[in-house]
Amino acid sequence: MTLTTLNALKSQLTNDHEAYQTPCFVYSASDIRDNYCQLKAQLDTPLMMSIKANHCTDLLHLIRDQIDGFEVASEFELNLLALMKSDCGFINNPSMSPEVMRKAVAARVTLTLDHPQQIPHLIPLKQKLKPVCLRLSSALFLNEGEALPKRIDHFGMDKSALEDAIALLKKEGIAVDGIHVFRGSHSFESSALDTAEKLPGIIEYIESQLGYALKTINLGGGFSAECLTGNFNFAAYRAALAPLSAYQLMHESGRGIFASAGYFMTTVVATKRIADQQIIVCDGGMAQNFLLAQTEKPIKQYAKPEVCIRSGSQRSVLDSTAKVVGSSCNREDVIGQLAPGSVLPEIGDMLIFSGCGAYNRTYSPIQFLGLTHAREYVMDQ
Repeated sequence: MTLTTLNALKSQLTNDHEAYQTPCFVYSASDIRDNYCQLKAQLDTPLMMSIKANHCTDLLHLIRDQIDGFEVASEFELNLLALMKSDCGFINNPSMSPEVMRKAVAARVTLTLDHPQQIPHLIPLKQKLKPVCLRLSSALFLNEGEALPKRIDHFGMDKSALEDAIALLKKEGIAVDGIHVFRGSHSFESSALDTAEKLPGIIEYIESQLGYALKTINLGGGFSAECLTGNFNFAAYRAALAPLSAYQLMHESGRGIFASAGYFMTTVVATKRIADQQIIVCDGGMAQNFLLAQTEKPIKQYAKPEVCIRSGSQRSVLDSTAKVVGSSCNREDVIGQLAPGSVLPEIGDMLIFSGCGAYNRTYSPIQFLGLTHAREYVMDQ
């Protein structure tokens, strides 16, 4: 999120500390529009928005007219897509049920097939079915003789599954419009040039199996939250895609668009010390923002929140690191830390975490203790 937006939010809290009910997320629609336009310009292709990164209905409705299309992965998100009345939508999930497929076909959404076993469910629907896309496994991009990595995702089809799927689709007269590539979260910057280099050969093989040319190539996402501020050479990538100019190329992103445009805010409800450890207890934590707890990372680097002081009284300064903890009664519910020299928060102060616009709310296990969902607010400057 931009410094301008951060300052606007802090100014609001200075003038009215009750403006937001915590725990909550605040999203900047203008920052999301800016991120989207910048990323699309760098890629020079249509850009789909992956809404599993952010389900805020008010936000999606506000920005929908500026978006080329949307990628969804569940019945819930399919319903969100219907509310937005988008003309361009894709649904993509290995576990799509026949009912979800039927609803997607009725909504004129393009199905991205993950494996051949999804195809029999489409046979009764094929009169109304739009041409489908085929999702490619990242295993297809391994060099000849290269062993599978220890961790390879379970998405998409390898060569054998592609052959089975294409044979069945041809038998049933179901047309294939294109392919979908995804090589993992946070992977774009490291794999994009390799993908562009290898795709022409993969496409040639698929077209030889189909007996006709593909039309669309969805180059997927995997953009990091820092994709627009890092050192990735977008010009070289655009040049590497030149051999594919006969196809309708597209990309999709959730994290790269939303992440930097959202804040998580929580209110301090208590402070205490255990031996030499200063602890700041808040009304929101991992139940509302699971990613901040970093339980899935072997090495944790906790976020440092901004302290928004409720009143102008003189405050103490921390002489050691302070843990910021949440409300879930879980020992792993540590969502941030304040460094020595920071202001020691008091009850009623707010802590503001930046970079929380993507997945932070949608990926959180709220059911434990029946804790409340975080509220959502949208700023549009």
